[in-house]
Amino acid sequence: MGNGGGTTTLGLLYVSRTNIPVIEGQAVLKLVGTHVFNDDVSAFFGDTIRGSAVGHIYPNFTHSIHMPVLEDLAERAIFIEFSSFRAALLALETRNRGILNNSLITCSWSSQAELHSALFPHATIASTNSIYLTRKDITDIVGLCKDCKMQFSGAAIERPFRAVISILSKIPWHLTNSISTIHRDHIFEMLKLSLENANTVLDENNTALPRTIINDLIRCGMCVPGFTEKQKVALLSASNVDCPKDLEEFVFLQDSSSSTPPPYSRNRQYTAPFFSASNCNRVISTDPRIGKKFTVKAPATPANSPIARKKNDEQYGKKK
Repeated sequence: MGNGGGTTTLGLLYVSRTNIPVIEGQAVLKLVGTHVFNDDVSAFFGDTIRGSAVGHIYPNFTHSIHMPVLEDLAERAIFIEFSSFRAALLALETRNRGILNNSLITCSWSSQAELHSALFPHATIASTNSIYLTRKDITDIVGLCKDCKMQFSGAAIERPFRAVISILSKIPWHLTNSISTIHRDHIFEMLKLSLENANTVLDENNTALPRTIINDLIRCGMCVPGFTEKQKVALLSASNVDCPKDLEEFVFLQDSSSSTPPPYSRNRQYTAPFFSASNCNRVISTDPRIGKKFTVKAPATPANSPIARKKNDEQYGKKK
């Protein structure tokens, strides 16, 4: 199978990012119970979950609490990845059964294979052009996000959005030769539509959907190594939010000769047309994402060119 060193588009994106987390080989527990949600998991396991990646923050920049929604059997199951077998064993020994939100929950050993099967029930894995979500899967997930108030009650309304985060976190982006750009684009559209649906739901009154879901979806999207800079900026623009400062290096591609993001990519996204007469030889933009100014200079005019001779004649009052 391919890897990050490939020459595909995703391969080039992969080697330009430094935030690729380890997504395989981690110990997995399965928590089963009704009315159990993302924040409840951290509260239930307490210190035993410390070290697991949550919220796409430093140092892991991924998320280890997964809520599948595609399989009926998985609708009330939550999978938790632990950084080590020892940490998972400690959590299982101390929190294998309990009461949470007035319902009985149980915890048991699981595996990466079971987690993948729950998140990608119809996946077709191959050396090239693997399919992790079918078009029907994507349509179903977007539909659940759109109709979340009808499909889920109370705090469970966040579940389809959490499923999107889990899917993006567990797709093996490092296998760049096995993921086509078309499939990547379909997955990107799923996230974009999910964000739009979340914003629509939050605009309504009396919704149980937490407003933090937008931030969580955005952070997840910014950390996907397979998304292009243009796609990530589109997510920010659609949600009308700024790029989180700690994720800028994962969003704005850097110039190979400088640590400063190239001005051409910044300017085209946020300002007026790039080369215009009024823009020459002056600062033309302050990028709201990175807080930096840059200057566009007019190209030098050869001294013997017709334009230069005309300017010289006009300056000294010479007429042809």
